[in-house]
Amino acid sequence: MRDRLLEIVSGKEGYNLKLNAMREYLQAYMLRILFKNDFFQHAAFLGGTCLRFIYNLKRFSEDLDFSLRKSEGFDFESVMGSLENELLNSGYDIRVRIKRDGVDSGMFRFAGLLFEAGLSGRKEENISIKIELDRRPPLGARTETHIIDKYFTLGITSFDLSTLFAGKINALLTRNYVKGRDYYDLFWYLTAHRDLRPNMEFLKNALFQFKGDAGRVEADMKNWKSVVIETLTSVDWKKIRNEVELLLEDREALTLFTRDNLLLLLDK
Repeated sequence: MRDRLLEIVSGKEGYNLKLNAMREYLQAYMLRILFKNDFFQHAAFLGGTCLRFIYNLKRFSEDLDFSLRKSEGFDFESVMGSLENELLNSGYDIRVRIKRDGVDSGMFRFAGLLFEAGLSGRKEENISIKIELDRRPPLGARTETHIIDKYFTLGITSFDLSTLFAGKINALLTRNYVKGRDYYDLFWYLTAHRDLRPNMEFLKNALFQFKGDAGRVEADMKNWKSVVIETLTSVDWKKIRNEVELLLEDREALTLFTRDNLLLLLDK
Protein backbone atom coordinates (compact mmCIF):
# COMPACT_ATOMS: atom_id res chain seq x y z
CA MET A 1 0.00 0.00 0.00
CA ARG A 2 2.79 2.39 0.91
CA ASP A 3 4.66 1.74 -2.37
CA ARG A 4 1.47 2.26 -4.36
CA LEU A 5 0.90 5.58 -2.61
CA LEU A 6 4.39 6.84 -3.41
CA GLU A 7 3.98 5.71 -7.03
CA ILE A 8 0.75 7.69 -7.39
CA VAL A 9 2.31 10.81 -5.85
CA SER A 10 5.38 10.60 -8.10
CA GLY A 11 3.10 10.75 -11.16
CA LYS A 12 1.73 14.18 -10.18
CA GLU A 13 3.29 17.54 -10.99
CA GLY A 14 3.74 20.34 -8.48
CA TYR A 15 3.78 20.37 -4.70
CA ASN A 16 0.05 20.96 -4.14
CA LEU A 17 -1.12 18.21 -6.50
CA LYS A 18 1.34 15.74 -5.00
CA LEU A 19 0.27 16.63 -1.46
CA ASN A 20 -3.44 16.41 -2.30
CA ALA A 21 -2.98 13.09 -4.12
CA MET A 22 -1.19 11.66 -1.10
CA ARG A 23 -3.92 12.76 1.27
CA GLU A 24 -6.66 11.48 -1.03
CA TYR A 25 -5.13 8.01 -1.32
CA LEU A 26 -4.82 7.81 2.47
CA GLN A 27 -8.45 8.91 2.81
CA ALA A 28 -9.56 6.19 0.40
CA TYR A 29 -7.55 3.55 2.25
CA MET A 30 -9.00 4.63 5.58
CA LEU A 31 -12.52 4.48 4.11
CA ARG A 32 -11.76 0.97 2.86
CA ILE A 33 -10.81 -0.14 6.37
CA LEU A 34 -13.90 1.51 7.86
CA PHE A 35 -16.12 -0.17 5.25
CA LYS A 36 -14.55 -3.56 5.96
CA ASN A 37 -15.20 -3.08 9.69
CA ASP A 38 -18.94 -2.31 9.14
CA PHE A 39 -18.56 1.34 10.13
CA PHE A 40 -21.23 2.42 7.64
CA GLN A 41 -23.86 0.38 9.43
CA HIS A 42 -23.64 3.06 12.10
CA ALA A 43 -22.51 6.24 10.33
CA ALA A 44 -23.13 8.29 7.18
CA PHE A 45 -20.45 10.05 5.15
CA LEU A 46 -20.74 13.81 4.54
CA GLY A 47 -18.64 16.90 3.87
CA GLY A 48 -16.25 17.90 1.11
CA THR A 49 -14.48 14.54 0.84
CA CYS A 50 -17.85 12.86 0.43
CA LEU A 51 -18.75 15.25 -2.39
CA ARG A 52 -15.44 14.56 -4.11
CA PHE A 53 -15.51 10.77 -3.80
CA ILE A 54 -19.17 10.28 -4.70
CA TYR A 55 -20.13 13.33 -6.81
CA ASN A 56 -16.74 14.29 -8.35
CA LEU A 57 -16.40 17.71 -6.74
CA LYS A 58 -13.41 19.32 -8.46
CA ARG A 59 -11.53 20.20 -5.35
CA PHE A 60 -9.57 18.15 -2.88
CA SER A 61 -10.60 17.91 0.76
CA GLU A 62 -8.70 17.36 3.98
CA ASP A 63 -10.90 15.56 6.53
CA LEU A 64 -13.31 12.64 6.73
CA ASP A 65 -16.64 13.75 8.23
CA PHE A 66 -19.44 11.49 9.39
CA SER A 67 -22.78 11.60 11.16
CA LEU A 68 -23.88 8.95 13.63
CA ARG A 69 -27.03 7.10 12.52
CA LYS A 70 -27.15 4.17 14.91
CA SER A 71 -25.46 4.28 18.31
CA GLU A 72 -26.39 0.79 19.48
CA GLY A 73 -23.32 -1.45 19.45
CA PHE A 74 -21.05 1.39 18.33
CA ASP A 75 -17.88 2.45 20.12
CA PHE A 76 -15.85 5.27 18.55
CA GLU A 77 -12.60 4.52 20.33
CA SER A 78 -12.78 0.86 19.34
CA VAL A 79 -13.32 1.80 15.68
CA MET A 80 -10.39 4.23 15.77
CA GLY A 81 -8.22 1.57 17.43
CA SER A 82 -9.00 -0.94 14.69
CA LEU A 83 -8.23 1.65 12.04
CA GLU A 84 -4.92 2.52 13.70
CA ASN A 85 -3.89 -1.14 13.94
CA GLU A 86 -4.61 -1.85 10.29
CA LEU A 87 -2.67 1.22 9.19
CA LEU A 88 0.29 0.17 11.35
CA ASN A 89 0.14 -3.36 9.93
CA SER A 90 0.21 -1.86 6.43
CA GLY A 91 3.56 -0.22 7.16
CA TYR A 92 2.51 3.31 8.03
CA ASP A 93 4.20 5.17 10.88
CA ILE A 94 1.28 6.91 12.57
CA ARG A 95 0.23 8.59 15.77
CA VAL A 96 -3.43 8.97 16.74
CA ARG A 97 -5.07 11.44 19.10
CA ILE A 98 -8.72 10.97 20.03
CA LYS A 99 -11.10 13.58 21.45
CA ARG A 100 -14.59 12.87 22.73
CA ASP A 101 -17.24 15.59 22.68
CA GLY A 102 -20.47 16.36 20.85
CA VAL A 103 -18.28 15.77 17.82
CA ASP A 104 -15.84 12.90 18.33
CA SER A 105 -12.56 13.14 16.46
CA GLY A 106 -9.51 11.09 15.67
CA MET A 107 -6.42 12.87 14.36
CA PHE A 108 -4.19 10.51 12.37
CA ARG A 109 -0.64 11.77 11.81
CA PHE A 110 1.44 9.92 9.21
CA ALA A 111 5.19 10.37 9.61
CA GLY A 112 7.85 9.93 6.94
CA LEU A 113 5.63 9.99 3.87
CA LEU A 114 6.27 13.63 2.95
CA PHE A 115 10.01 13.03 3.20
CA GLU A 116 9.89 9.84 1.12
CA ALA A 117 7.84 11.57 -1.57
CA GLY A 118 10.28 14.49 -1.73
CA LEU A 119 7.74 16.95 -0.34
CA SER A 120 9.69 17.73 2.82
CA GLY A 121 13.32 17.79 3.87
CA ARG A 122 12.40 16.61 7.39
CA LYS A 123 11.65 12.95 8.09
CA GLU A 124 9.58 13.87 11.13
CA GLU A 125 7.14 16.14 9.28
CA ASN A 126 3.61 14.70 9.27
CA ILE A 127 0.66 14.66 6.95
CA SER A 128 -2.55 14.58 8.97
CA ILE A 129 -6.08 13.37 8.35
CA LYS A 130 -8.85 14.05 10.83
CA ILE A 131 -11.92 11.89 11.25
CA GLU A 132 -14.90 13.64 12.80
CA LEU A 133 -18.18 12.05 13.88
CA ASP A 134 -21.18 14.17 14.86
CA ARG A 135 -22.87 12.24 17.66
CA ARG A 136 -25.89 14.56 17.82
CA PRO A 137 -26.76 15.43 14.22
CA PRO A 138 -29.86 17.44 13.31
CA LEU A 139 -32.96 15.42 12.54
CA GLY A 140 -34.29 15.02 9.02
CA ALA A 141 -31.28 13.66 7.15
CA ARG A 142 -31.84 11.31 4.22
CA THR A 143 -29.21 8.72 3.30
CA GLU A 144 -28.14 6.70 0.26
CA THR A 145 -25.73 3.82 -0.35
CA HIS A 146 -23.12 4.07 -3.12
CA ILE A 147 -20.63 1.69 -4.67
CA ILE A 148 -17.61 3.69 -5.81
CA ASP A 149 -14.17 2.98 -7.26
CA LYS A 150 -11.66 5.46 -5.86
CA TYR A 151 -8.33 3.58 -5.64
CA PHE A 152 -10.41 0.83 -4.00
CA THR A 153 -13.94 -0.49 -4.52
CA LEU A 154 -15.99 0.82 -1.62
CA GLY A 155 -19.55 0.58 -0.36
CA ILE A 156 -20.43 3.85 1.37
CA THR A 157 -23.54 5.14 3.09
CA SER A 158 -23.79 8.92 2.83
CA PHE A 159 -26.26 11.74 3.20
CA ASP A 160 -28.18 12.20 -0.04
CA LEU A 161 -27.26 15.20 -2.16
CA SER A 162 -30.13 17.41 -0.97
CA THR A 163 -29.14 16.81 2.67
CA LEU A 164 -25.48 17.48 1.87
CA PHE A 165 -26.59 20.74 0.20
CA ALA A 166 -28.57 21.72 3.29
CA GLY A 167 -25.57 20.89 5.49
CA LYS A 168 -23.34 23.14 3.41
CA ILE A 169 -25.82 26.03 3.67
CA ASN A 170 -25.96 25.53 7.42
CA ALA A 171 -22.16 25.55 7.67
CA LEU A 172 -21.91 28.74 5.62
CA LEU A 173 -24.53 30.52 7.75
CA THR A 174 -23.36 29.36 11.18
CA ARG A 175 -19.56 29.36 11.12
CA ASN A 176 -18.04 32.15 13.17
CA TYR A 177 -15.26 32.49 10.60
CA VAL A 178 -15.03 32.57 6.81
CA LYS A 179 -14.07 29.32 5.08
CA GLY A 180 -13.41 29.73 1.37
CA ARG A 181 -14.32 26.18 0.45
CA ASP A 182 -17.88 26.78 1.72
CA TYR A 183 -18.36 29.38 -0.99
CA TYR A 184 -16.71 27.22 -3.65
CA ASP A 185 -18.91 24.26 -2.75
CA LEU A 186 -22.03 26.43 -2.88
CA PHE A 187 -20.92 27.65 -6.32
CA TRP A 188 -20.53 23.99 -7.37
CA TYR A 189 -23.99 23.04 -6.12
CA LEU A 190 -25.60 25.96 -7.96
CA THR A 191 -23.84 25.18 -11.24
CA ALA A 192 -23.48 21.38 -11.35
CA HIS A 193 -26.92 20.69 -9.82
CA ARG A 194 -29.07 23.64 -10.81
CA ASP A 195 -32.41 21.98 -10.08
CA LEU A 196 -31.36 20.69 -6.69
CA ARG A 197 -33.26 21.91 -3.65
CA PRO A 198 -31.85 21.59 -0.14
CA ASN A 199 -33.46 19.24 2.34
CA MET A 200 -35.39 21.96 4.14
CA GLU A 201 -36.39 19.81 7.11
CA PHE A 202 -32.73 19.10 7.81
CA LEU A 203 -31.74 22.73 7.19
CA LYS A 204 -34.38 24.07 9.57
CA ASN A 205 -33.37 21.63 12.30
CA ALA A 206 -29.68 22.36 11.77
CA LEU A 207 -30.08 26.14 11.90
CA PHE A 208 -32.22 25.88 15.02
CA GLN A 209 -29.68 23.57 16.65
CA PHE A 210 -26.83 25.98 15.94
CA LYS A 211 -28.60 29.35 16.29
CA GLY A 212 -31.78 28.78 18.28
CA ASP A 213 -34.74 30.98 17.38
CA ALA A 214 -32.52 33.17 15.18
CA GLY A 215 -32.14 30.21 12.85
CA ARG A 216 -35.87 29.97 12.24
CA VAL A 217 -35.84 33.24 10.30
CA GLU A 218 -33.28 31.93 7.81
CA ALA A 219 -34.79 28.53 7.20
CA ASP A 220 -36.74 28.96 4.01
CA MET A 221 -35.74 29.01 0.35
CA LYS A 222 -35.71 32.80 0.01
CA ASN A 223 -34.25 33.80 3.35
CA TRP A 224 -31.18 31.56 3.33
CA LYS A 225 -30.21 32.98 -0.04
CA SER A 226 -30.74 36.52 1.21
CA VAL A 227 -28.45 35.92 4.18
CA VAL A 228 -25.73 34.41 1.97
CA ILE A 229 -25.98 37.33 -0.45
CA GLU A 230 -25.59 39.71 2.47
CA THR A 231 -22.44 37.95 3.68
CA LEU A 232 -20.98 38.01 0.17
CA THR A 233 -20.90 41.80 0.21
CA SER A 234 -18.54 41.85 3.18
CA VAL A 235 -16.24 38.82 2.84
CA ASP A 236 -12.66 39.14 1.59
CA TRP A 237 -13.04 37.44 -1.80
CA LYS A 238 -9.30 37.40 -2.45
CA LYS A 239 -8.77 35.42 0.74
CA ILE A 240 -11.51 32.98 -0.31
CA ARG A 241 -9.92 32.45 -3.74
CA ASN A 242 -6.45 32.00 -2.28
CA GLU A 243 -7.66 29.27 0.07
CA VAL A 244 -9.66 27.47 -2.63
CA GLU A 245 -6.83 27.64 -5.17
CA LEU A 246 -4.68 25.30 -3.08
CA LEU A 247 -7.37 22.60 -3.24
CA LEU A 248 -8.38 22.72 -6.91
CA GLU A 249 -7.51 20.08 -9.48
CA ASP A 250 -7.42 22.75 -12.18
CA ARG A 251 -6.61 26.38 -11.38
CA GLU A 252 -8.54 27.50 -14.47
CA ALA A 253 -11.72 26.78 -12.51
CA LEU A 254 -11.00 30.00 -10.62
CA THR A 255 -11.81 32.00 -13.74
CA LEU A 256 -15.55 31.52 -13.24
CA PHE A 257 -15.46 31.40 -9.45
CA THR A 258 -16.14 35.09 -8.86
CA ARG A 259 -18.27 36.98 -6.39
CA ASP A 260 -20.44 38.38 -9.19
CA ASN A 261 -21.10 34.94 -10.69
CA LEU A 262 -22.04 33.51 -7.31
CA LEU A 263 -24.39 36.43 -6.69
CA LEU A 264 -25.94 35.84 -10.12
CA LEU A 265 -26.56 32.17 -9.33
CA LEU A 266 -28.09 33.01 -5.97
CA ASP A 267 -30.32 35.64 -7.49
CA LYS A 268 -31.79 33.03 -9.86
